[in-house]
Order: sequence, then structure tokens, then C-alpha cells
Amino acid sequence: MIVPPAFIRMGFGWRFRLWLPLFLLWPLGLLLIVIVLPLTVIADLVLYLTGQRFHGYTILFVGVLGILNATRGLTAVVHSGDTNIDFKLV
Repeated sequence: MIVPPAFIRMGFGWRFRLWLPLFLLWPLGLLLIVIVLPLTVIADLVLYLTGQRFHGYTILFVGVLGILNATRGLTAVVHSGDTNIDFKLV
């Protein structure tokens, strides 16, 4: 099972590291999914029944959720002059 990232670890040079808890936003994301997913299914069904061109909103929405879940382990390091920023999704 792929789980979305739980924390963002940001490091500013060697002196300061900041951990931001993303798991606190999961209930809000779940509420958004519960609201949006049925709407996309209904939109696809209505477009199908009216003979309109297939849009695939549900497939797009589920694909975006898959991409968000796959970002776990993403690391970005930025070096600019005397500033170093490390960014990691844990």
C-alpha cells in the first residue's frame, strides 16, 4: 500500500532543521476526496449518458492522488551562494 508523506523535513544550512507534520492535513484531504470523487463519477456518467465526448475526470482525479502518494521519499537540495536548503518528504 502506498501511503502519502507524513512529514516534510526542511534543513536550512547546518544550523536549523524544521519538521512539518503533513499527517495533520490527511483528514482534510480525506474529506476533499469524499466530496470530489463522487462528483467526478457523476460528471463522467452524465457526459457518457448525454453522448458527449469522454473526459475521464475520475481517472484524472485518481491519477493525481496516485502521484501525490508517490512523492514520499522526494528529496530536493538547493545551493545558492551561502544558503543551503534541504527538502525531504518522509
